[in-house]
Amino acid sequence: MQQHFINDATIALAEIADIPLFSEEGLADIPESVYTLSDQLAAADGIIIATPEYDHAITAALKSTIE
Repeated sequence: MQQHFINDATIALAEIADIPLFSEEGLADIPESVYTLSDQLAAADGIIIATPEYDHAITAALKSTIE
């Protein structure tokens, strides 16, 4: 995608592998990876999400990250 839009957009990939599943107990110790992803998303003009389908839905990891 980046090669097709090199003159029109800057595209950055963001992985969610280091984002832990949401837990209310974990709110006291939020990892730096969560803040990094949050900053990337806040700075973006647009977001494209690409994910595998699991049982006709998005993965639990992506759902947790979005919520």
